[in-house]
Amino acid sequence: MKSFTRFYLAGFLAVTSLTALPSFSHAIGFNIGWTGSGGYSMTGMFSYSDALINTGAINGSQIDTLMIDILLNGVSQGTWNLADGQGPGASAFNFNFNTTTETFLVGGLSPGLTGQRWNFMANPGVGFISGNSAQSVNIDGTSFGSVSITLRRLTATRKTAPPIPEPSTFLLFGTGMLGLLGYAARRKRQGQIQTTA
Repeated sequence: MKSFTRFYLAGFLAVTSLTALPSFSHAIGFNIGWTGSGGYSMTGMFSYSDALINTGAINGSQIDTLMIDILLNGVSQGTWNLADGQGPGASAFNFNFNTTTETFLVGGLSPGLTGQRWNFMANPGVGFISGNSAQSVNIDGTSFGSVSITLRRLTATRKTAPPIPEPSTFLLFGTGMLGLLGYAARRKRQGQIQTTA
């Protein structure tokens, strides 16, 4: 009986200690969309820590990932991944996003707080720019698909994440499992007593 009580207590403490651990940040992801002129478009994705949700403006130093694919009439012309760094000849990287409104900050100069420059003018390479008057993509150092900034074509759509069980769910599950183990141990012990009697 004493060993069973110790086993049950140890299991209970292990499960309850899991619920006391600090919560870890998870990434929140967005799909990128942009439609330019002449059949040019861009798709992609980026992510940042969910600890930044509803904190307002963030910049390139606060994102975890950024990947883009430049398309002409739906056919990929090239991709770029921030993890690979800027390409040769690219302008300084600039990324600005509002985590409260979940929109890109655009309308200002491309190197400013309301502009975007993602691997722009890399040669070879692809990139994107959003300045105070227009947005466009580049392929191997040449700009294509320019559209007026007033059209607001750069979009971010939040990706849906699978639900994550809350700590209380784990506690309930763990307590139930410990109860089943205790019941099984008791049945086993009673079976041994009956067979020896």
